[in-house]
Amino acid sequence: MDVGQPRFASDGAFLGYVGSVLDITERRQAELAREESEALIQACLKARPIASACLISMAVPCL
Repeated sequence: MDVGQPRFASDGAFLGYVGSVLDITERRQAELAREESEALIQACLKARPIASACLISMAVPCL
């Protein structure tokens, strides 16, 4: 994510840009993981007869 704007001298000469950049890689990865989890939960709930077993298996890590 970035924000910037041009900078000019008092005579109007272009001096460059001033701005900042924020790396949102980790945030994006967390959002994707949440979306995948929500999709899995929805799929489990649609398969209602096995929803309980599906949700329990998500809560207990496989060894």
